[in-house]
Amino acid sequence: MKKGIGAIGLLALLGSVCLRAVDADFYQPARVVIAGTTAYVTNYQNNTVGVVNATAETLAGTVTPGAFPFSGPVGIAIDGGANTAYVANTGGNLVSYFLTTTNTVGGYVTDVPATFAVPTEIAIAAGNTAYVTNNSAAASSVSYFDTNTKAVLGTVSSLSQPQEVAILGTFAYLTSYATDTVSKINLATTKVVDVVVVGTSPKGIAIDPVALVAYVANSGSDTISKINLVTCTPIIGGGWPVALAGSPTGIALDGAGNLYVTCPGNATVSRVTPAGVLSWTTPVAGSPTGIVLDAFTGDLFVTCPGANSVARLTTVGVLVVGWPVAVGGGTTPTGIVSDGAGNLYVTCPGSGNVAQVTTAGVVTPAWAGIGVGTTPTGIVIDPGMATLYVTCLGSGNVAKIAIVGPIITPVWVIIGGAANPRGIAINAGNSSLCVANSGDDTATHIALPGGAKTAITDFGGFSSPYGITYDSWQQRLYVTNFDGRVVIINPTLAVPKVVGKITDTGFLFNGPREVAVHPTSPVAYVTNAAGNKVSVVDTTTNTVTSDLLDASFNAPFGIVLNAANNRAYVTNSANPPNSSVTVMNITVPAAPTVLGIVTPGVYPFDAPTGIALVGTKGFVANFGPLVYVAPNRVSVVDLTTSQVAQYVQVPPPLQPPTDLAGYQAVMGDVTHTIQPTVTPTVATFFTQIDWINALTWGAPGGVPTPASYNVYRDAALTQLIGTALGTTPSFADHNRTPGVMYTYYVSPQVLANVLSWNAPTSGTAPAEYRVYRDATLNILAGPAIPATAVPLQFIDYNRVAGTPDTYYVVSADGLGNKSTAVSVTVPSFD
Repeated sequence: MKKGIGAIGLLALLGSVCLRAVDADFYQPARVVIAGTTAYVTNYQNNTVGVVNATAETLAGTVTPGAFPFSGPVGIAIDGGANTAYVANTGGNLVSYFLTTTNTVGGYVTDVPATFAVPTEIAIAAGNTAYVTNNSAAASSVSYFDTNTKAVLGTVSSLSQPQEVAILGTFAYLTSYATDTVSKINLATTKVVDVVVVGTSPKGIAIDPVALVAYVANSGSDTISKINLVTCTPIIGGGWPVALAGSPTGIALDGAGNLYVTCPGNATVSRVTPAGVLSWTTPVAGSPTGIVLDAFTGDLFVTCPGANSVARLTTVGVLVVGWPVAVGGGTTPTGIVSDGAGNLYVTCPGSGNVAQVTTAGVVTPAWAGIGVGTTPTGIVIDPGMATLYVTCLGSGNVAKIAIVGPIITPVWVIIGGAANPRGIAINAGNSSLCVANSGDDTATHIALPGGAKTAITDFGGFSSPYGITYDSWQQRLYVTNFDGRVVIINPTLAVPKVVGKITDTGFLFNGPREVAVHPTSPVAYVTNAAGNKVSVVDTTTNTVTSDLLDASFNAPFGIVLNAANNRAYVTNSANPPNSSVTVMNITVPAAPTVLGIVTPGVYPFDAPTGIALVGTKGFVANFGPLVYVAPNRVSVVDLTTSQVAQYVQVPPPLQPPTDLAGYQAVMGDVTHTIQPTVTPTVATFFTQIDWINALTWGAPGGVPTPASYNVYRDAALTQLIGTALGTTPSFADHNRTPGVMYTYYVSPQVLANVLSWNAPTSGTAPAEYRVYRDATLNILAGPAIPATAVPLQFIDYNRVAGTPDTYYVVSADGLGNKSTAVSVTVPSFD
């Protein structure tokens, strides 16, 4: 079998990040992005980001990290409007940012509390928000941050105004009213593991444990959805979804798989068969909401909050005489369960209690007036028919009621007032409760019998998410996952949420890697590294419509579209000789075809991954073997001929300067064979008192205070006539001749360290030289010395007296690239 980067992804196979010295070359280049005429290449192996002159097809240097080093960089995205690039560092759980105008890292995105966990890919959506996939299996998530403040805002979740919940086995299913989805929760791990799209504004949900399907009442779209619980996908076709007017809300199931649905919008109750056929509809006054099928009578009981009553119907839709039964004025009965022994239990949010109503139509007085909290809404009965659990939406608690007695524990579990707990369900084993909190978009797991609560971890149901792409056409983000799903995020919401996934029924994803969106048509393309295919997606319906299969696909990874010539280019990350780039014709976006492969010529591909286009050129990152052995290359593809023109040219490395020497010198004294830095001060005759010429002057600027001054009679500084202390800049000349005007020359005596060197004899010609005080090349000793300076020397006046000084000198190209350093130690003689 042909293998490339592999189905579990580049990072999992690579393991730890290898640290290398910074140098200008390509070392396992992972991704390429374009900013103007510059290409940026992340180098996973040597922790750099290469800067490529796309016009000259030459590596110009690397981004300067400064105090913010890269660590296993992979994903990179450009915010063109802000001239800012963001880099995902898989090794350090950090996201770096730098200005493309300076190519110097400005810092890391603030991530408090920490959310990044093997950050891998980055996408920037409209509205100053960027999204990062966290590829960690343990903390699979998508973080999002503000590109203005450079601060993480949170992780993308799936629950949004959750309404009702149903449980099957160890999984709970919650309807999210605001995102038109159902989230699947693993109660064993207390994590959201999947999300499925249903109709608009879903509320009630019921599960058929035999058929392994769930039914959802969509109050906004007036439909009933059917979900395959094995694949967690909506069932489309065969009568589903079912149209049902009147804002369907509550659902009950019988043993034959028939649904009974309340519709408060038009005050009806309807039955829908398992085949999706509406068999009857019966008017029920008072906004029918909750519904239960009672095993004791075989009839349906319906809460009618608008009429403060409970209605009763047969399963053929006939209203039973003597019903509805009034529960009490202002009680607004909502939730309802049956104990199968002739008793119904009804939540009354208007009066704050739970009412007991017998199937004979009698409201039990002993239950009236016993409060459980503010606005009791959801209710569930345990499998033993002995205990009730009630959510109180207003007071944020779950109440527990032992039916015999009754014995009521109003504040059994506190979830929080702002949580607004609404729906509640219990598992068949009587060991778990799951509560939907509509106020803060969360869910809570409660262990039975003790009542220990655990917040459900809602990272959106991602599974080692990898690629992420923004679709400006539909204003959606598409995220590929290890488990073969492509999850959809809506970034336009006030808080971004998972709103479902691409349905791939009949065309299953297999190792999805990257997504490319057509710029003018509602079509996207998904590479499948394990399936050797490209999936074609209708982004209007978020459904895979076909698979493009071709022998040229070998672990297809990256994909980029060129709308100018109706082409798409796919990198095939298989190892040589199966490394290639496939060319697709997307003239008909929904029906692409394969034209062939890019001709490599004498520039073969080597497990290519990232690809980016600029003008008529394509730049392809050849990630190379998983076990790093040598510098890799970035291929330059001529898009007009579909041929590799060359590899990006890498200039010879910078070499350090030669013949480095250092010594101490008294600056200003020409007896030393160096060019004086301090210009001698010319002092003329100042005053004459008792035949003495008195001189005064000021200290020179730009250097430390001189230790002393030499005073000369000649400009050549050969006729020394005396000295002065550095702290007393004055001199008296007693050896003057009357009637003669004198000119004096004063030379400050400053002790300095002087370095000299010659230019390197090979490698790229330096633009300048830099002198550092430390071996890590962080502390500059002074300004850079231009390569054109004559002589090549550096004078350090800031030496420490009595201490030897060691200097490190490098060649530099002015783009952030430096040679290795040569060093010299200058001893102290003072």
